[in-house]
Amino acid sequence: MFRKPFLCLLVVAVMSLLAQPTMADILLFNNGSLLGTDIGTVGYAEITGSDAVTDSFVISTTSNLTSITFGDWTFHSAADYGSTTGGDLQTIDFTITNSAASIVAQGTGVPVTVTGETKNLYNDYVSDATFDLSVQLAAGTYYLTLDGALCKSGSFTYWDMNSASNSTASNLSGPISSEFFEIYGNTPTVPEPTTMLLLGLGLIGIAGVRRKFKN
Repeated sequence: MFRKPFLCLLVVAVMSLLAQPTMADILLFNNGSLLGTDIGTVGYAEITGSDAVTDSFVISTTSNLTSITFGDWTFHSAADYGSTTGGDLQTIDFTITNSAASIVAQGTGVPVTVTGETKNLYNDYVSDATFDLSVQLAAGTYYLTLDGALCKSGSFTYWDMNSASNSTASNLSGPISSEFFEIYGNTPTVPEPTTMLLLGLGLIGIAGVRRKFKN
């Protein structure tokens, strides 16, 4: 008479062990801060059309990448777009390669969310631009390439430079100053031995109860 409640408890225990808690996104890599001003003679690198810029980054432990935020400069007038709300940049193309130059993630026409758009002293619109992705990377050095930026107004788009220390290059002019970007995601959790033992015992218990029912 106690078989059904016992079986239900075992099922609940196993399901609880199998359920993975939602992992909150954290900052996995930070390449400085958004400047929005010229450093030296130029403070941005073009990523419109076929103009591409590549920055290196390091992942310290196996991680799931979920979003990337980069510094966006867009040149557009009020007639093209209107003051400072909503964001002119619409989509971006991106590629992530490893140290062996193999592509590990890629996206074309990826939607971009623009936040905090302001005008700098040159009347350029500067903002944080964020796009989503889903890829798991092992610890190591990788390279992020941005290009193909598409704006609502048809304007050119540029990646904010900030003189960080990572490796950076443009397909037009070779080595250049580095750009601002942040990578967000989470690190997958590995079940503890105790958890795996409890899960195994729960499964064995369910198997035993089912065998009794058959007999």
